[in-house]
Amino acid sequence: HRNLTAFLIDMHAPGVEVRPLRQMTGGAAFNEVFLDDVVVPDSRRLDEEGNGWRVALTTLGHERSAMGHSAFGGAGILSTERLVGLVRAAGKDTDPVVRQEFAELISHLRAARYTQEVMAAHAKAGRAPGPEVALNKIALSDNMKRLGQFVSEVLGPQLIADTGEWGTYAWTSVVLGAPGYRLGGGTDEILKNTIAQRVLGLPRAT
Repeated sequence: HRNLTAFLIDMHAPGVEVRPLRQMTGGAAFNEVFLDDVVVPDSRRLDEEGNGWRVALTTLGHERSAMGHSAFGGAGILSTERLVGLVRAAGKDTDPVVRQEFAELISHLRAARYTQEVMAAHAKAGRAPGPEVALNKIALSDNMKRLGQFVSEVLGPQLIADTGEWGTYAWTSVVLGAPGYRLGGGTDEILKNTIAQRVLGLPRAT
């Protein structure tokens, strides 16, 4: 963690090559980046020399905090209204098993919301993101996994058959993309270790 220095690099500078990584969703949200004799002036340095690790942790902290806004179903693919529309369109809104599973999913989304609200209040009070923001990212990846399982159970074969029917095949990219959330912003396994050691004070694994 020592003797690392962070710099901002112009992605259009000579010697920078970006190669998109195609995902199973069909998109390419991640890239390989190659640097071939790229010249970076000291004016592009972030913070003091040797403080690169602190810069990285601060950046990741803000990223995980931002990810928390996506974890609780306020909008987007985890929108509660969109999920209600899906269940009704599938004719499963009176199915007691589906209703129970839907309630459990919503409960997890609400728990993520309350956690995010606490951390947002800390940020508003001027506190820098700490290791506890890892909870936001873990909540997101967990809720995305739950969403994928729920949608798969509600739609069944309609999920993979592109019939043009509303609210069916369009969910495939969500289901296929859910595993990737366990990697973005730091893997779930690493973040759980961070929470265990730096928040709960548990000893390191030996």
